[in-house]
Amino acid sequence: ILRWFWWRINAYSEITAMVVSFLIALYFNFVHSHTGLPELSNAAQLVSGVLITTAAWVLVTFLTRPVDTTTLLNFYRLVRPGGPGWQKLAELAAKDGGLSGENIQRDWDVPSGILAMIAGCLAVYGMLFAVGYWIYGNTGPATIMTLIALGAGAWLVRFFRK
Repeated sequence: ILRWFWWRINAYSEITAMVVSFLIALYFNFVHSHTGLPELSNAAQLVSGVLITTAAWVLVTFLTRPVDTTTLLNFYRLVRPGGPGWQKLAELAAKDGGLSGENIQRDWDVPSGILAMIAGCLAVYGMLFAVGYWIYGNTGPATIMTLIALGAGAWLVRFFRK
């Protein structure tokens, strides 16, 4: 998924992230308790795993060659990923030709997409809980969840109209 945010990430980066996170999970589940080190909370294990995994894949990203420029430019022209991580390729595509003006880099819609996803989750889960509360006659929580679902649904409709 991170490839959509930064052109420099390659398959080696992704494979490293998967393998390292798997090894860290194995370590915390099967090895750590036998080391004599103090037990870590689940939150500390999660944060440790994320930090170690991130350090590993970023290091591998810089130690390996990026995907060749021709492939990246073809991908950029076809998909037009946005955001600051693709700015260099957007400029290169503009210099290379075939893209101009507003076609160089369209608005980055990932933040709006994330907000739309949150609204969709609130709408779906709000309605699911509302139905359950209505079935069991819990009108107070049912009303609240119905209002949350309707509000999130209206918010989602607003995103689709843009």
